[in-house]
Amino acid sequence: LVGPPGAGKTSIAGKLAARAWSEQRAVRVITTDLARAGGIEQLHAYTEALGIGLRSAADRRELKAALADAATADLVVIDTTGANPFDAAEMAALAELRDTVNAEPVLVLAGGVDSEDGGEIARAFASLGCRRLFATRLDILRRLGGLHRVHARLVYSPEMTFVLILLLLVLGLSLLGIYEHVRFHKADAGYRESSQ
Repeated sequence: LVGPPGAGKTSIAGKLAARAWSEQRAVRVITTDLARAGGIEQLHAYTEALGIGLRSAADRRELKAALADAATADLVVIDTTGANPFDAAEMAALAELRDTVNAEPVLVLAGGVDSEDGGEIARAFASLGCRRLFATRLDILRRLGGLHRVHARLVYSPEMTFVLILLLLVLGLSLLGIYEHVRFHKADAGYRESSQ
């Protein structure tokens, strides 16, 4: 998962892991977002509740090792550090990580972005090979026209064809429900063990 800072990559990573777990798929989560305050803790809360663990990778070597450990998984979700799409050094670092893995980069972008800015951001991430999008924060939007215009511009862009995946509030709430369900049952199982 790639995108600008604060787009919701970590939340999406946790929700993708919860969805795969609820479908009884083997899932592994890796984060390269080691600098942001609270980033690892947020993702750790999701993965710990699911009992799937979390690997962190500070560089290409550690990322390769984490991927080798996850080779048998049905799904591997990699949460990356937010990158400014207009900062060449940050995009180069992200491209280096992309080159380390044989995976599809998926852009995560907040739904309330202006259509012009969103188009420029999406085109910058398209240079990394992004072809799909998770639009976040749709539950707090009143108008989706900007996203529609961003999508329309990208679909007809010669640089890429963009498939827009809208994560509706219903999906977010259902995944949060799965997380709470798992947390409740694990807590309940711990209570029953301690009372016996």
